[in-house]
Amino acid sequence: MINLFDNQQINGAKAACTYALPLTFNGLTIRVLADHPAILDHLEVYYAGLTASGLLPKEVHTLDQPELPVWLLDQQADTSGREWTAVTRAKTSALG
Repeated sequence: MINLFDNQQINGAKAACTYALPLTFNGLTIRVLADHPAILDHLEVYYAGLTASGLLPKEVHTLDQPELPVWLLDQQADTSGREWTAVTRAKTSALG
């Protein structure tokens, strides 16, 4: 678990994210950076129908296009010793 108030730990976690996937939604590119390629493989398939890039070759980012970086780490969740409880959605999402 990363201490979100420790810049050294945050920078180390970001540096571990060596895999990148740009997902473009209506002109906004979310650059997903991850420490494991399987995370990006799953996201690329999941969002393929909703992104401008789909499963095609990645778009080239231009300076006039907004971009938001997001870092994802494949680590064990910190539940503070509590058991995980699955919650059923009242309504299913259009995404599945």
